[in-house]
Amino acid sequence: MRPDPVVRRGRTRRRATGVGLVVAAATALGACTSGPDDAPSGSRDDAPRAVTQDEADRLAVARFNVYDQHYVDLVATVPVEGQTLRLDGTADTQAHAASARVESSDGQHALLQWTLAAKALYPVGAADDPGLDPADLPDPTALPADGWTVAGLGPDDPLDAALVVILNLASDRPENAQLLRQNGAQRVGTQEIDGTAVDVFTAPAATGGSDDRVRWFVDDQGVLHRVEADVGRDVPLVVDLTPSQATEVPVIDALVEP
Repeated sequence: MRPDPVVRRGRTRRRATGVGLVVAAATALGACTSGPDDAPSGSRDDAPRAVTQDEADRLAVARFNVYDQHYVDLVATVPVEGQTLRLDGTADTQAHAASARVESSDGQHALLQWTLAAKALYPVGAADDPGLDPADLPDPTALPADGWTVAGLGPDDPLDAALVVILNLASDRPENAQLLRQNGAQRVGTQEIDGTAVDVFTAPAATGGSDDRVRWFVDDQGVLHRVEADVGRDVPLVVDLTPSQATEVPVIDALVEP
């Protein structure tokens, strides 16, 4: 059942800036170098057009629905300097904490945990290590007692920027659908993700018009399935989200200590 539009009532004075925060964080991964007509891989683009009221309603609740799910499984492709990282894990969208396995394109493996303020990395090894079976990598929620490297998140670090984007995909309130329409949100295509039809949207840019650097893949129930961000590298930042069966995402004490 589509989210009740009543949850959007009484918010007409609220500025539609939430999706803009995600766009701003995504741009820290690199300057946008592709042209405005470049489409993300796998999307079927129609001629971009302004969103209808129904589409604006669905886009407006997409991030709220991620928050409402509480726990989501995620698979992210993160382009960094010279290589690509794959993150496979789970996020607590209400506590803004996540834990994932990481595999780099050069075969390195690690466990990664993060909040909006800091990250913790636990190296595991290389895929070509004869003693390492990738199938036996530790569960990202299993917390080794020692060996973690903890650091704050830096705004100019491409991985850190991606981690902030992932946790900011959830919002504890809907956007203002009317402002999304007025300020330039567009429907730019359709796609199918794991058998579910989704519409592809771009959100308003801070300077006016539609910001095509970030695309939102939302189904007819207002559920966000994917976000793609053009970060000026060979591949986009891609985050796929699915509801999780998890009931907690524990993080090491160093990430939650004041």
